Amino acid sequence: MNLVPDRILNEQLRPRIVVHVEDPGLRAVLEVLESWPGTITHAHAEHVHWREHDLLITDTPPIRIHPFDHDPQRFVARNTPVFHLLQYHPDYSPVDVGQPNTIDLGSTEILTLAVSGGAQLMVPEDVDAEVNQLIRQSLYPELAQRMLEPGHGQWGVKVQGKSAESPIVVHPFVRSQNRVMLAGTYRRGVDGVTNYVVPADADPIPWIKLALRRWAQELPDQFPSAPDWQHSDTWTTPAEHRVRDRIDAANVALEQAKAEHALIVGAAETELDGLRAAADVGPRRLLTDDGETLVAAVAEALAVLGFTVHDMDGVYPEGERHEDLQIRETVGDWIALVEVTGTLRGVQQEKWRKLHSHLTAYLRRPHAARSAVPWLVVNQERQAEPDARADLWQASFREEIADQRGLGIESPALFVLANRVQAGDLDRTRARAALREATGVFTLAQARSTS
Repeated sequence: MNLVPDRILNEQLRPRIVVHVEDPGLRAVLEVLESWPGTITHAHAEHVHWREHDLLITDTPPIRIHPFDHDPQRFVARNTPVFHLLQYHPDYSPVDVGQPNTIDLGSTEILTLAVSGGAQLMVPEDVDAEVNQLIRQSLYPELAQRMLEPGHGQWGVKVQGKSAESPIVVHPFVRSQNRVMLAGTYRRGVDGVTNYVVPADADPIPWIKLALRRWAQELPDQFPSAPDWQHSDTWTTPAEHRVRDRIDAANVALEQAKAEHALIVGAAETELDGLRAAADVGPRRLLTDDGETLVAAVAEALAVLGFTVHDMDGVYPEGERHEDLQIRETVGDWIALVEVTGTLRGVQQEKWRKLHSHLTAYLRRPHAARSAVPWLVVNQERQAEPDARADLWQASFREEIADQRGLGIESPALFVLANRVQAGDLDRTRARAALREATGVFTLAQARSTS
């Protein structure tokens, strides 16, 4: 015997949408739904027979919408999608909403309102281009505005409870650093229907349109057409198609340009990483090091400026105290004895006096250049950024250096001089002259102003 299904006399157009929205301003925004295909019913979610409806749009907290095994009649059916317009409720607990002390979750998972104190907004890599565009246009501005308002900061939903049979599977569009989902979708079980969660302070209309278009593919019987079906490819004119083709071509070109940009930037960043590593063990030692590595960096910088540089370790007998470097000009008998030191604080004046004793010993040697001068290169406060370092050269010490025809040099000044010469900004002859003609102390500021 064949059973003939009953004919419904008052069948409604699909999708049959229940709107349960308590916020008057939000209700006014949603009035545009009346002009879309389907049937709109304004009713309380608890008073609806869900077999006769296809979708719930609500600003009611998620805990009041989800099904519970102990009271299934009070909540939306599991196979009915829900579009949550998430409102902030300051009276709710930062983790749970509703009455968590009187509801036994048992083996059920639920979504609860949650507050995030962090400011960072995270977009997962698998979020598609259409959603990304909506995030930029009608979601990010509102989320950014929240951070300017005192009080609750960012807020969204989190999964609470445990369920082996129908766990909630979330797919965030935007989440906080501590994984509060500010916008996104979720399913109850891997094969459940897709539900949407979007902040109520964002413009809900483009998000609802997006959801309806996607439900039309996921649940075609319940959602036979999208709200903007008249603008789909099937029903557009040739002129519209041509403009869409131009848009598509521009988007393809944009993606190609992005890919090329990524390749160029990736290669440049790899090259930059190598150069940074080389500079860290090269000229940047003038800013950070002490000991033998600082001496080597000073020697390299002085050579860039055009001085003839001699490392004296291999010249004097082993065990004899001596200056670190001797440097000469390209012509003439000018010579400087150079001592190099790095400090965590200020300039150690005993270093200067040791250097002066080295000069005295040098001048006793046969054929010593009578014009020899002492230079003390100091990397003071070497753990600090050079521009933040204090002026620790005492006035009396400056005078002592000047009276003895010597020069104290801040090692960052050599870094700047060498950089300027290599960049073509400063002639190396002028750089050497600036050092030879200086008295007292040659500072970082002088290196920058030398012309």
